[in-house]
Amino acid sequence: MKIMERTIILLSLVTTTIIARAQVEFTKLTSWKAVLGHAKKENKYIFIDGYATWCGPCKMMDDTIYSLKGVGELMNEKFISVKVQTDQNATDDEFVRAWYNDAARLTKKYQLNILPSLVFLSPDGEVLHSAVGFQNAYHFAGLIRYVTCPEAKQNKKLLEGYLHGKKNYPGLPKLIQGVRSLRNDSLAREMVKDYVKNHLNHQTDRSKILTKENTELAQQYIDMLSSKDKLIIELNKERDSKKTDSLINSPTVTVRLLSYVAEKEELEERLCRNEEVINRKPDWNQLETVIHKKYPAIDVKVLLMDYCLSEINMLDRRGFYFRVENWQEINKFYQPLMVDAVAKDNLDGINNYCWYTYACLVNDKSSLEAASKWMDTCLTIATQKMSKFLPIYWDTKSVIEYKLGDRQKAIEGQEMALKFVQGDNLANNRDKNFRCKGIYAIIGQMKRGEKVHTDEVTYPKDWKLLE
Repeated sequence: MKIMERTIILLSLVTTTIIARAQVEFTKLTSWKAVLGHAKKENKYIFIDGYATWCGPCKMMDDTIYSLKGVGELMNEKFISVKVQTDQNATDDEFVRAWYNDAARLTKKYQLNILPSLVFLSPDGEVLHSAVGFQNAYHFAGLIRYVTCPEAKQNKKLLEGYLHGKKNYPGLPKLIQGVRSLRNDSLAREMVKDYVKNHLNHQTDRSKILTKENTELAQQYIDMLSSKDKLIIELNKERDSKKTDSLINSPTVTVRLLSYVAEKEELEERLCRNEEVINRKPDWNQLETVIHKKYPAIDVKVLLMDYCLSEINMLDRRGFYFRVENWQEINKFYQPLMVDAVAKDNLDGINNYCWYTYACLVNDKSSLEAASKWMDTCLTIATQKMSKFLPIYWDTKSVIEYKLGDRQKAIEGQEMALKFVQGDNLANNRDKNFRCKGIYAIIGQMKRGEKVHTDEVTYPKDWKLLE
């Protein structure tokens, strides 16, 4: 996603957060007995937020998590939320004082010592899960979903049993999904490793290997797959991938899993070491032959295309040709795509190729100059159509010019983007500079000769601005 787009989204999120403060509704009931009674009567879960007035992370939970509208929507319908203050101060109000005795008992019972302490209970008061420390929105939402799922009580007992050595391997994939919903990725990965090594790879019945739950688990932890795993061996037995797909009722999964393993083992591990390329000029024809023989169900040409030419390939790596800076092969692939995009007036297509490929990744001058001309075509058509995306297109053109060293053209491009945003603001009765802060910041960076969009854009090693 581009910086200008991100700026707009972030501004929107900040505005929403300010408006949506105190979205989690904490109870005004004055005793723990009343909370338990109300929870049982309303069939609601209980959430305890153990905090102290001096606790910084506790205040962060108040300001950045409990204030979110989405978190409030998840919590308020199903929970009675209780704030339990674990310290006492002369400035405490009447409500906090009314909870002093219960707070002391709850602090001892639920060990509310590391703060914030977050405890989730069932409607009948049984602990389903507890966590300590600041939780970001992603993790906190995972906790909520985990404790409110129908299997929460059972998962808790099964997980406790698993951690103490009581392992029910056939039921492990389902339990792993529960752990995954807690966002405890390290534990989930250890459980996947255990399941595959000590159970799945020992199976001899094909029907117990090729199951929907096994393939779903494989897709979620695809980076842990190996050609030696029974699941991959069984998937690879059929030349027609549709046959195995039908067995597990999951279209395209066979090709996806086999392609990943082939790309990892037959390409990345042969050509690179620790992500550094050690063979810059491989024999692609030979590799194609080897892979096709090993994995007859997959289209090896498509596999090679993904590995070499994707901005980010299946292995979450930059394409091979980008890593070795083979601009000729990159241009050979992308230029026809841009010709086709122009022929179809696909302005977003032109912009996306020019941004994600050329502005972000390519450092070859002649290639960038070609991309600049494609953006000229894009801007001409977009201006005629008065496209609402003109500011984004001008931003792409500007960054390409900046990478080429032409500061003046780059600034002119940002000023054109600014002009269209301001015009749209005035046309819609908004402040002229509404959501223009990001553009002004980029113009300032360019005037000072600083690199822009450095989280996405790579620059030539010898990059410098023209005088």
